[in-house]
Amino acid sequence: PDHEYYYNSLPPDVELGDLGMGMFERQRPGFFWGRSWADWSSKGRGLTWRSVDGNYYFFKEPGCLGPILARALARHPDDWERFTAAASSGAGVHEFTYVLRLHDGDWRVADPQRRSQELRHPPVVVRPNCPAKPALGPDFELLALSDNALLSACYAEGDALVVRIYERDGRGGEIGLKLGFTPAAVRAEDLCAKPLDAPLRVEGRTIRAMLRPRQIATLRISR
Repeated sequence: PDHEYYYNSLPPDVELGDLGMGMFERQRPGFFWGRSWADWSSKGRGLTWRSVDGNYYFFKEPGCLGPILARALARHPDDWERFTAAASSGAGVHEFTYVLRLHDGDWRVADPQRRSQELRHPPVVVRPNCPAKPALGPDFELLALSDNALLSACYAEGDALVVRIYERDGRGGEIGLKLGFTPAAVRAEDLCAKPLDAPLRVEGRTIRAMLRPRQIATLRISR
């Protein structure tokens, strides 16, 4: 992202390969991309800025932090911009919803990753299209994660349960995943379903995995 230009957004006298121009969006100093949240902390206190709408761009300048509310692209008929939605040109009505949290300590105290997920993906109830009998007891727990990891995906694939997790604190270490059943086997995969070097062990209904800082791991769990 730090070296991408939008064609037709550049002045006509500037070459696309000129990385020293320091202008426009991600090339502008202080502009950065952050999926749904940003935090500014210093000297034991800080501010977390969470986007309910999933607005990804922020800017940081001396003494100032804020979101990029609208990124207007010129929709040229002969280039890829013509396929963008009208909202990308700045047209129409735009609504923005943010949640601000003042906190003590560093950014981890505010738990921004989990809180932003709760804002953007609240739990919903889905009813089946066919008659169904309750298969689970009232105390059944499908899975529970330790606090140093977050869930990215969970779905059934054949007889296996596929759970994708990632280490969220940037410190690395052991992650615990507790299941509602005792797994027969488990293996770690990367995003291409290839074997992943992440040590695993099973303790009853709990799977423990050693992950590097920010590492993503897909666990394929046999029932």
